[in-house]
Amino acid sequence: MENAIKDLKSLFEEAQAANEFEFILTLINFKGMASIEDTLHEWFEAIEMYKRLYTEFKGKEKTRMACLLYSTFFENSDFYNVLGSLCNITLGYRGSSYFFWKTRKQDRLLGTGEKISFVVEILNDCGKQHIIQFFNDNHHATIRNTFFHAAYSLNEDAYNLHDSDPIRIEGVGRYYFDVNTFLYPLVDNVVKLFDAFRSLYRDSFASYKDDKIIKGFFPFLRDIEVNGGEDGLNGLL
Repeated sequence: MENAIKDLKSLFEEAQAANEFEFILTLINFKGMASIEDTLHEWFEAIEMYKRLYTEFKGKEKTRMACLLYSTFFENSDFYNVLGSLCNITLGYRGSSYFFWKTRKQDRLLGTGEKISFVVEILNDCGKQHIIQFFNDNHHATIRNTFFHAAYSLNEDAYNLHDSDPIRIEGVGRYYFDVNTFLYPLVDNVVKLFDAFRSLYRDSFASYKDDKIIKGFFPFLRDIEVNGGEDGLNGLL
């Protein structure tokens, strides 16, 4: 996990150094002059609430909250938008608040596994292998699918799958797993990456204490004023 967090920190730093204007547009999730607020901050608040309840609850209640926290972490599209945009910027391209999945594909929105597959491709181009390893080691679609579709049961420390493909643990397909030795460590890893991502995102915002002039294509190359203040980044002028 430590290496994944180091990769995440370097991704923010490299994107800001490569193109600060595009980096700021990614931070504010710019969708156009009439855009509405994104889902990222709601995700921050929701995960914080789930974290608190996860630590307070015991037994089956703790397991249910662990599944909710775990599943919600992997669902938010703006999380992947930021990761993908930072990669694009680092590689010399432009970021996008729509990235791959904000439009419909075959009359449906892309699923979590598809989002991860897309972002892993560009993370690989940026050499962020430890973030890729985080997804490989910690994302199990079966947990999300059985929990959200109520296709599971709890028996003492066991999470049992119903109407589902088996979950592969150490190369073996299983229809149950122990929550203490398998689920809770996954949730703890998710919390660590979430905390690091949120801190890096918020610290980037907070770093803009003063106004400054940068270059950016808006739509042509021009001077752009970054409006900073006591509370950090306020926007662009």
